[in-house]
Amino acid sequence: MQIVTKMLKTRTQQKILKSLDMRSDDTIPDQAYWEGRENRPLSIGIFGTPKSASTFVWRIFLDLADAPESRSTFDQTKNHRGLHELDVNDIIRQRLLHGKWVSHSHITANPYTLNIVDRLQIISIVTVRNLLDCIVSLREEWLRQWNTPSGHILRDGSGSFQFVGLIPIESVRHFLASDSTAQLDFVIETTCEWYFRSIQGWRGAARARPERVCFSVYEDLIQDEAGQLHRLSQFAGLDESIERVELACTNVKRDVNFANINVGRPGRGRETLSPRQIDRIYAILDAVGADRALTQYLLDGITTPTLFNS
Repeated sequence: MQIVTKMLKTRTQQKILKSLDMRSDDTIPDQAYWEGRENRPLSIGIFGTPKSASTFVWRIFLDLADAPESRSTFDQTKNHRGLHELDVNDIIRQRLLHGKWVSHSHITANPYTLNIVDRLQIISIVTVRNLLDCIVSLREEWLRQWNTPSGHILRDGSGSFQFVGLIPIESVRHFLASDSTAQLDFVIETTCEWYFRSIQGWRGAARARPERVCFSVYEDLIQDEAGQLHRLSQFAGLDESIERVELACTNVKRDVNFANINVGRPGRGRETLSPRQIDRIYAILDAVGADRALTQYLLDGITTPTLFNS
């Protein structure tokens, strides 16, 4: 498949762009998905779970592909949709304007997402990390967000829109008024089922689409950063050397805030959470049907050869 890196603005493309701007929903004609079957643009989505280095991986891919930043997710205040749902009109718009699309969001592998992934032949890089470490990091992240003046609160004051959906303002206030143990309990109850559904959904997507869905495991990434990123870039069709990947890492890490690198130490979750809290996580995973191999990864970061990309 030939990758287009620069697109000319033909009359047909301009017509499509105009039609996209006029539409208020994501229902578009088939021909607007892409009119050149042999020459499809570079399309990569970094669809990770929170606190799994998804932003860092995205920044690396932006550098390697020399692509503009793109989120292409709905603004929930205007479209009344989840923040982490793909806006197919914007994807097409970006591909027409730039000839490439490299995006990042915490979307799940629901039918809506997978229809777009299939129709637009998007390469999906799914970042994951063990759940215990994520819970500890998320508690710190929400504490930072909700203690700021804006607090990541919606304009109408109804709450904070996160990857799990809307967290009501009453829950935000309860979290801020609680001690650290109760805050961790809050994160456990709010996120554990979502993490399972997200990772399990992408596991199924990877089995059905092994040529287009690949996992980035946080525990492997921090052990061999350049090697893992080179593997992912090769999977995505970016024919770059490992030296070029190392240069991208240097470029991105010049600004720690830009890279958004999570420096949390592996194993911190098991050390921080109490036996009661860990038992509760086990109970939630068991109740939603997590298999033994996935539970082992989510609790201890231990993978098996067939856990991902099998």
